[in-house]
Amino acid sequence: MTNFDTYTFIKTLQDKGMPEAQAKAISDGLRNCHDSSDYVTKLDIACLEARLDKKISDVLHRQTKMLGGMMIGAITLTTCVLGIDNSV
Repeated sequence: MTNFDTYTFIKTLQDKGMPEAQAKAISDGLRNCHDSSDYVTKLDIACLEARLDKKISDVLHRQTKMLGGMMIGAITLTTCVLGIDNSV
């Protein structure tokens, strides 16, 4: 999260001729908006990326297991069908 430097902000406004009380009031208002805003940080994105990578890995693992089971079933079925055809 980025920090809002109230001192520098107030000093900048004062250097441009704004009275200190008014500069502080504006700074407080901006600080409140900044603190209550809902924004995404780089850390949030990195955590989300890690969670998505884990979920994708889990799905791929389940799919691999499912496909393996389907292949075994297909081989078993083919063997049974060919075995029945060979005996006739």
